[in-house]
Amino acid sequence: MEAPKSTLSAEAKEWYPPNYTPQAMPVYTPDPAPYRPQRFSVQDRLRQAQDQNPYNFDNMSYSLEEAENMDLRENIGNLITVMCEITFDPGKFDTLCGPLVDSFATMLHERSYTRPLIDAIINQSIGEPNFRYNGARLCSMYDSVASPEESTFRACLLERCSAEENKIISGIETSEENMRGFAMFLAEIYTQLEDSQGGRIRSLGEGLCKVLLHLLDTDNETNIKSVCQLLKLPIPFLTIS
Repeated sequence: MEAPKSTLSAEAKEWYPPNYTPQAMPVYTPDPAPYRPQRFSVQDRLRQAQDQNPYNFDNMSYSLEEAENMDLRENIGNLITVMCEITFDPGKFDTLCGPLVDSFATMLHERSYTRPLIDAIINQSIGEPNFRYNGARLCSMYDSVASPEESTFRACLLERCSAEENKIISGIETSEENMRGFAMFLAEIYTQLEDSQGGRIRSLGEGLCKVLLHLLDTDNETNIKSVCQLLKLPIPFLTIS
């Protein structure tokens, strides 16, 4: 039996329902004054970042005021802008952070450049939960510029982490929110940085244990919940006794 032939045709005119009213096609008119994003000075970007989170950038702003190198001021200003953007849209990390690392790479052997960079990343990571994972990733990228034995960035990072740990243990740091934020960031750093043999950095693990025990000793329910949350992370070889 022969299959019936269709009467449909690709050449047929378009069909419209009886009550259809044709719409006029939109006409594009070029804007004589197209919109351009507003450019901000380094000082303006610092001020904007401080308005968003005053804790994050107090120390870093002081470092910038002391710095005489304008390239450093400009690079830190760019860092602030990128970190704020990644905080609200973490998916932009891969796109934005490559050029950011390149802008500092040739100067990472100088402590005067490296310390403000680390201050900015750590302060942002402490204050912004949505940035901590990417903050650790950013540190890992900067750390990979030189070998572990020759990395000024790693030396300055470990110094800053040790100083932050000592502030917590000694009671200088009184904000429990900052303590929890640093503990979470320290855990991320511990999982992402490796020593010269491909293992974990022992001093970071020891510091993390001390901070966690301090949080447990505060007898604060929120702190205890944070420790439990942190211990769910895939932290290798970390034990608390």
